[in-house]
Amino acid sequence: MRHIVALSGGKDSTAMLLRMIELKMPIDEIRFFDTGWEFPQMYEHIEKLQRYIKREIQIIKPKIPFDKLLQKY
Repeated sequence: MRHIVALSGGKDSTAMLLRMIELKMPIDEIRFFDTGWEFPQMYEHIEKLQRYIKREIQIIKPKIPFDKLLQKY
């Protein structure tokens, strides 16, 4: 079993991640899905968070841009 944290970068998912780390809960991966519509401050937040927790946050970028997926589906 793998423990993957989905991080939106907002206050709730950030607080959840920090609490999981504080409680020493198992975390195998941390993933952030980049819609391509993020404000520059979100990328800054993700970078600061990585430095703070001393762990990599995988940034997942879709092969097809998010707006194209919205149009298609």
